[in-house]
Amino acid sequence: MSSLSLTPRLHVVVDASTEPQPSAEVRALSGHTDAWNELARFHNRKVVLTLLSRGLRPDVARDVAQDAWARLIERQQQGHLQAITMPGLAIKQALYLAGDLLRQTREIANGSAEEIEPAGLDPHPRLWARERLNRAREILRSCTANERTIFRAFYGSPGATTREVGKQTGLSIQRIRQIHCELRKKLRLAVCDEDGE
Repeated sequence: MSSLSLTPRLHVVVDASTEPQPSAEVRALSGHTDAWNELARFHNRKVVLTLLSRGLRPDVARDVAQDAWARLIERQQQGHLQAITMPGLAIKQALYLAGDLLRQTREIANGSAEEIEPAGLDPHPRLWARERLNRAREILRSCTANERTIFRAFYGSPGATTREVGKQTGLSIQRIRQIHCELRKKLRLAVCDEDGE
């Protein structure tokens, strides 16, 4: 006689809300704002920590990271992103922006924008770089003494804190932050071309 084992039958109900959703990277590549927000929430800390490890001050690292996310969204909207791999893409964008920012601000703060012109390079990028540098210098010349002091403190000598700048200028921390933010915005507008590059 064969024995028959009876096992209870399971009734599986498939709920449409539990179906696998495309990854945030895939949705972000399609332009979904909520996906970009999700990626930024999840990966922004890694981006900021990477920038901090390269010597940026915390406030500057946070600003650069925010700019990096905005630049990635712009690039996606313009169709320049073929794939999104996180956190690598965000870190790479942030490091690029940080390097560019540090190079430009050191040249401006020191007043020495010596350009290296290797043989065989197309002169147009060099001319454009020189034009952007001249625009930035014009902005700084039109600034008040306090604005120039704040700029030099933050970008000429890395490591200056807002409190130290406050002691130098006699301004409140909030006012220093406001001036710093406004000055960064003016400089960014002055050195960007029509495409935001």
